[in-house]
Amino acid sequence: MELHKYEKRVFYAALALLAFVILWRVIPRRQREGGETGRANLVFVHYWDNALGRNTLAELVKEFEKEHRGIRIRLQNLSYTEERELLFRDKTEFEGNTLSAAFDIAALDGAWIPELLSAGKLKALTGPDDDSGSPQWTVPLISFMNLLYYNIDILSFAGLDRPPANRTEFLSAALTLKENQSVPALAISLGSGDPEALRRDIYSWIRAAGSNPEKNGFDEKRTADVFDFLSRLNREGFLLPGIFLQTGSERLEDFIAGKTAMLTANAGNLRYLRARMGDKLGLTLIPGQADFGKPGLAPSVWHVGISSDSVHPEEAREFIGFLKEKSIILSEKSGAVPGAGLRFHDPEEDPLYEKAWSIYEASDVFEGNEFSASVDAAIREELMALFESGRSGEETAKRIQFRIEEMNPVRRNDEPVSK
Repeated sequence: MELHKYEKRVFYAALALLAFVILWRVIPRRQREGGETGRANLVFVHYWDNALGRNTLAELVKEFEKEHRGIRIRLQNLSYTEERELLFRDKTEFEGNTLSAAFDIAALDGAWIPELLSAGKLKALTGPDDDSGSPQWTVPLISFMNLLYYNIDILSFAGLDRPPANRTEFLSAALTLKENQSVPALAISLGSGDPEALRRDIYSWIRAAGSNPEKNGFDEKRTADVFDFLSRLNREGFLLPGIFLQTGSERLEDFIAGKTAMLTANAGNLRYLRARMGDKLGLTLIPGQADFGKPGLAPSVWHVGISSDSVHPEEAREFIGFLKEKSIILSEKSGAVPGAGLRFHDPEEDPLYEKAWSIYEASDVFEGNEFSASVDAAIREELMALFESGRSGEETAKRIQFRIEEMNPVRRNDEPVSK
């Protein structure tokens, strides 16, 4: 009798063990690791709310979670500087810090990627690619090209009926503006606190001249000519003072206030500028050489990637795939041109968006390489010497190339892309 009871106990214990094993195999791993909620809880750090609007990502997350019941996404919106600090800090540095070191998915500026890869901060999204033999580390979502915005009223009051079409016309217009309106023609900002400065106010002019410094190097004549052109603008008082002190955001406000006639800025600023300036706002392509044909441009790109410390890489990949599918929404909400490469519906039907698209479609578009922050800092130092010591554009271009080769940065190939 006692043996019979013992056998029953063994039977029930074995049955319970079998049930546990079955449940362990059947329940998705993400639900087992998600704690008491039975979900995988992921943190997505980003700096995109200012461009997208506060509710855009929140609404997309709701849609994703409805389709993926086993995954929860918590959004952590930071400033650009705060996120960069978060990504590059060692986990041990976060003790007592208000920023959490634990995150799974990160919005990435393309300029960060080489350093993040060198530091082992990213987890591969895919295995080695068949063509390149390298894994894919990030997914590009949308891109923003730079344009030349201008104040129609300021140009008109100076007797100019259109914006300059090339650098020769730009110099002539700058002199007219100075003599008739006492307004600087252009504002550029190269302050160290402005991460977009070089791409927006330097590289965009070089690209417009048909030069491709990331691929061909800086020490070529077209790049040197651009440096001489910008140096002349500064020397003759055609630039708004404080080049190395202010940020792009501050220059944007100066432009709105009528302190400068023209400004280089990306297409994502169009809605904001239109709301502040109304019909006074115009835009055009960034001028190149008078005898140069098709202009070039290299849009800035929003990327997204997975932290190397994430314990939920499969779920993170699912969310990144979802964001890629919704990239047209991200384009529409941010006003990005070329965005995801497809025209989005502009609810305001602003003709300036049509003009921006026509500029994009008429240009040679390149996938711009990104230099590390240390290389950017070196380039900024050489440009300071250009503007403040009267050094030639040729010498500046050679000095920049020398310092880049000395640092031996990680660079990617740069070829025209189909549109």
